[in-house]
Amino acid sequence: MKILLLITRGDSVGGAQIHVRDLAKKLHKEGHIVTVAFGKKGSFSELLEEEGIQYRLVNDLERKISLFQDFRAFKNILSLIRELNPDVVALHSSKVGILGRIAAKIAKKPTVFTAHGWSFTEGKSKLSRKIYGMIEKAGAFLSDRIITVSEYDSTLALRYHIANPKKIQVIHNGVPDIKICKSMESNANQPVVIMVARFQEPKEHRLLVEVLSQLEHLPWKLQLVGEDGGTMPEVRRLIKQLNLEERVQILGDRRDVADLLAQSDIFVLVSKWEGFPLTILEAMRAGMPVVASDVGGVSEAVKEAKTGCLVHSSLDLHGALSKLLGSPEQRQEMGEAGRKRYERYFSFEVMYQSTYKVYEEISRSLSGSSD
Repeated sequence: MKILLLITRGDSVGGAQIHVRDLAKKLHKEGHIVTVAFGKKGSFSELLEEEGIQYRLVNDLERKISLFQDFRAFKNILSLIRELNPDVVALHSSKVGILGRIAAKIAKKPTVFTAHGWSFTEGKSKLSRKIYGMIEKAGAFLSDRIITVSEYDSTLALRYHIANPKKIQVIHNGVPDIKICKSMESNANQPVVIMVARFQEPKEHRLLVEVLSQLEHLPWKLQLVGEDGGTMPEVRRLIKQLNLEERVQILGDRRDVADLLAQSDIFVLVSKWEGFPLTILEAMRAGMPVVASDVGGVSEAVKEAKTGCLVHSSLDLHGALSKLLGSPEQRQEMGEAGRKRYERYFSFEVMYQSTYKVYEEISRSLSGSSD
């Protein structure tokens, strides 16, 4: 099968990019002809080069809205689809999801749109939710199938009447098991707390630093991993203001995240909204307890008081961190439970097989209807 995977950004790496990379890698390994296309080269394109995955650049494709530039990007996407003649066009991220579905419809190619968290999710302004809801409804009309990565996003789409329920399918994210699990030996003298997230809204790095500053009487060390999306300087200023330079490290973008997780004790993800974060699954894979904001599909991965703690406020975050920092036994117990849950529900193979089945179904349905 020939598959074109489209995503807006290639100059940064987030959960959607990792998802696309892993899909492309497996599809290529299985003998399919795979091309990944995006707007700009950068950290994501470097990952694809390392895996030997073919990619193409779409000129004028940017995240920001610009009608003239977006129209040119649309024409470039249409040309690419016609040139590659794929059996399926799989779209990831909102911007290219709209442009790509219009282009694929004109080119008479079937589409699968994967929503890695809706743009009209809870936590955004009422006006923003209304506007993006209308846009996604128009895009859904052009879709052959829509994959949501959580039950939460599926329910949200149905509540906003985005598409016919028959078009929507839930396939939870999954991550490959690289067999790097947390050592049984904890950092007993100074537990390591880690957050892996881009320094950009909706992530709340500041809140995590502020809460940990209130727990100075407890031993801990914080590592913040992720590229700068605009908020890193203010987080640095806050760390200095609170005199936490010796306890908080900003490590920036790293390629050894799995190793860093394996050497840490508590994973934290504080955020205003989410889809279904891959980083939480990576932490569970590494055998770590997870403390995360109860937003989006997070509660479908993290089980309260069993594999971690779901938090709704700074007070909740304070309590969860205080409890886990003071109990190596509970950290180990929750981490082991998280690892088992990952193995049972969130393996990459389960996600891949379900996704490929969707690609096969819509490809067959279109070829059947044209006979």
